[in-house]
Amino acid sequence: DDHGKIIDITLSNIVIRNEDDDAVLIPNNTAFTSNIINQTIENTRKMVIDFTLPLQSAHDYDDLQKRLFSSIQTMKEQVLMDSVLFRVVSVHHNEVHFKLSFMLHTKNKSRKSQIRDAIFREVLAFDAGIGVAGTN
Repeated sequence: DDHGKIIDITLSNIVIRNEDDDAVLIPNNTAFTSNIINQTIENTRKMVIDFTLPLQSAHDYDDLQKRLFSSIQTMKEQVLMDSVLFRVVSVHHNEVHFKLSFMLHTKNKSRKSQIRDAIFREVLAFDAGIGVAGTN
């Protein structure tokens, strides 16, 4: 029932960090009797893009989300559209940390790089306050 990144293994527990950045303790006896799936190997089609924006640029979350979803929509042949998740990870005094994740139809390293570049161009265009990335 728990998902996250293993951050520590002790004599009594496995400690994972979940998507909400909470530490979850799983007793070792539970881990021994449960099925554990290594998502790192399993989800090679999953893309996670982390980025931060200055607080003054990140105030219009809805507009940023619409722009990113619109950009991803142009890649719907590669991206499973119902897997797209965009969220705020944390807010600091001068910046906001965002995470965009989604699954690809197939695993393709060069395609991943192109998609990542397109997303980052869109984020840069949003931060600069200009129109759609690549246009004037």
